[in-house]
Amino acid sequence: MRKKRLGVVVTMVALVGLGLQSAIADAEDTPNSFQLIDQALKEGRLDYETSLVQKIYALHNPERLKPEFRSRGGPPIKSATSLYLEIKQNWNRLSEGAQDLLWPYLLRPTQTGEDSLSGGYGHSYTTDDTASWVSPSGHFRVWYVRSTEDAPDMTDEDPQDGVPDWINLVGETLDDVWAYEVNGLGYREPIRDADYSYYYDQYGMDYGGDGRFDVYVEDLGSAIFGYTGAEFLIFVPSSQESFATCYIVIDNDYPESVFGHKPEESLQVTCAHEFFHAVQFAYRCDMKLGFFMEISSVWMEDQVYTEVNDYINYLPYFFGYPQISLTTYNGRHEYGSCIWGFYLSENYGLDIMREIWEQIHGGSVATVAFNEVLGDFGSNLKDGYQGFALWNYFTKDRWRQNSYYSEGSDFPEIGICRTHTQYPVSFQQGPAGSRPQYLGSNYVVFIPNGRSGGLTVSFDGQDDLTWRATIVGYGGSWCIIKHFNLDQGNHGQIQLANWEDFSQIVLIASVVSETEVGGIYFYSATYDSTLNNLSKLKDISITPNPAFVIQCHSKQFMVEGYDSDGDTINAHPNWFNWEVIGDIGSIDSVGYFTAGDDIGEGKIVAFREGMADTARVNITSSITEDQPSTLRPEECILSQNYPNPFNATTLIRYALPAVSGKQTAVRLEVYNILGEKVATLVDGNQKLGYKTARWDASSFSSGIYFYRLQAGDFVQTRKMVVLK
Repeated sequence: MRKKRLGVVVTMVALVGLGLQSAIADAEDTPNSFQLIDQALKEGRLDYETSLVQKIYALHNPERLKPEFRSRGGPPIKSATSLYLEIKQNWNRLSEGAQDLLWPYLLRPTQTGEDSLSGGYGHSYTTDDTASWVSPSGHFRVWYVRSTEDAPDMTDEDPQDGVPDWINLVGETLDDVWAYEVNGLGYREPIRDADYSYYYDQYGMDYGGDGRFDVYVEDLGSAIFGYTGAEFLIFVPSSQESFATCYIVIDNDYPESVFGHKPEESLQVTCAHEFFHAVQFAYRCDMKLGFFMEISSVWMEDQVYTEVNDYINYLPYFFGYPQISLTTYNGRHEYGSCIWGFYLSENYGLDIMREIWEQIHGGSVATVAFNEVLGDFGSNLKDGYQGFALWNYFTKDRWRQNSYYSEGSDFPEIGICRTHTQYPVSFQQGPAGSRPQYLGSNYVVFIPNGRSGGLTVSFDGQDDLTWRATIVGYGGSWCIIKHFNLDQGNHGQIQLANWEDFSQIVLIASVVSETEVGGIYFYSATYDSTLNNLSKLKDISITPNPAFVIQCHSKQFMVEGYDSDGDTINAHPNWFNWEVIGDIGSIDSVGYFTAGDDIGEGKIVAFREGMADTARVNITSSITEDQPSTLRPEECILSQNYPNPFNATTLIRYALPAVSGKQTAVRLEVYNILGEKVATLVDGNQKLGYKTARWDASSFSSGIYFYRLQAGDFVQTRKMVVLK
């Protein structure tokens, strides 16, 4: 009877299997149990269904795991959501013996009779001494037991309400997560299981008795943070929609010695992560989305609980192997690939992830959804990925405040596949062992050898693929970025003068079209002593001039150089001394200017050995119609507030485009994490231009807040943090 029940469920969950493939299991120094199992499957030492059984044992009963798989390198596995979904969707292809072993793990912990089916093994409750508590919001029912190893600490002190404090904390944390993800960011609510109680009743399955979202607390051991169990898939043929009912299972204590954070912090990121899986199942339940399910759920952790930063533990699995496809799903890489979510949201705002899920709900696969949503911003997936690969170079010691990832100083350095110190570098093939896969990249480094001159770099990518290639000249506080203009044969060339100004020059080669194997490319690098513009420099001019800079914003000033014939040559800002005249801000040694908080006018001066130029600078709160058209925004933009986090006051900048010369109705409001409006900063009609609003939060408590801009049809929300 039990196999028939699950068979019906799986018939409804008729998905295409993806499998926990391991593309890099044999490349990492400390593979976890999942990767060891995948490697054995890849090498034919293990069949598919046994690999699923062994993975379940790795999570819940490591004593049953084969000795050769008893290795868990790195932090605990973030989530088993996709593994459970994979087992269900492939149920009918499993043998009766495998079904017998896996069945107990696929029911809710409160489902009776499991212990007798599993010979004492299983992860579910082994006592009927169960209880539940409804969270303050009424959205969640939290289930637990009062005895056995699954019981939480039964301390009931704060509040003394007959419910263990840990269970109170679980419910309150989930309420905060719901408020943030659903009320704050506007995502869909999870599907109510009670709305489909007919199916549960028909097949004797437990749905918790009401429409509240069910969360089960049990002892998950040390291998995993938690998981979301998808149950019934509802498919609507007319719209091709597919969504699923589900529940969440989380740990009963999260010891710091295992999970690396205070228990309440591990609980926070798990609730944010797993609840977002439940949200995803309201958009689409499909294992083809496995990699993006994890990318966006790990990303969401840091949006809800900014200070925990558990995601950083998984970044080495991405930054160490940038050649591996962004779409890889192997039990590790997809968690480190969360960085794609950070790149998108820090460039285009928090709403972009929801917009991607809305496209997925309409039937798009993840990569198509990326391309469609980026198209709304005037970009596309190919160019977006090129920018992403560039951002991934500027981490750790190369990170620069207010540029690239906001927390990039804590990220690992990107993996370099080859380094050159002798020139010329003859035309040669990129490393065969690390060819970039689809949405993967190689980083080749050239170290200047101290001679005056420059470098000519040529690139030639495999003809039947689409490539993006970039050169970065990195010199610490200064860098030059040049993108290859590749011809139809994927060939291009870039010259970089005055290489002595850089500590290294980097070729970034990325494959941005689908391929089953890594892309082949060739490159060369030739030293050229004539690529020395400093000796030719006779006159200079600063650009832009005049310059309009918004309060507390930054702008890079450049220098145009001229030779004795008046012809333009490349001039590096670090060749000059820079000064600010007037109390308008500060400038560094490479012309990077940061405006102060006050509106006013001043000047920027660059000079060197008898050559000098001056640029007029206007510090403003907005750009008006009588200023240059190049400074008039073409689209609505809501920028990240600055500073962020902040103590008392912060500035919020936004841009309004011209609409037939008319004014635009604008509302800028601030909300707390519960979705309650706490301030209205702008409410009225405004003309085109760049605007700045100030929020004084000195009377507000520490925490996460949202600011929402509505300008005509444009609506966007961003997050900010008050930290006192």
